[in-house]
Amino acid sequence: MIRKTFSVVIGETGRELAGTACLELDEVEPSRQEICCSIMFGKRLTELGPIK
Repeated sequence: MIRKTFSVVIGETGRELAGTACLELDEVEPSRQEICCSIMFGKRLTELGPIK
């Protein structure tokens, strides 16, 4: 009933909530690792000169 009324994603969500796995773990791509680096200067900088 859910699949006829709603999209495939909602149907899979309903099956997942009922306990049926719809997506294998191997199908999920690993998330990208990111590094964030920031520096606070105490005031707003509008030019690159003070940073260099």
